[in-house]
Amino acid sequence: MKQHQPKKHPTRRAYASALKTIRVQLQTIESQSDTILRQNQFMVMMRMKDRRPARPRKPEVPWGLPNEWVN
Repeated sequence: MKQHQPKKHPTRRAYASALKTIRVQLQTIESQSDTILRQNQFMVMMRMKDRRPARPRKPEVPWGLPNEWVN
């Protein structure tokens, strides 16, 4: 039968190291978020710039087009 060994708790240094890693990861995520936001704003701006004005509709002739006339 195995003897029960007490659990070892992480040291203060291990907690500090983990916290530092989490902070660096958070900064990386925030930086990526800012980059994505800027790229999104740029794409929206380019789409608005590339939009072409709507084509004017051709006026409808009430009597039809000449090639539709029947002789």
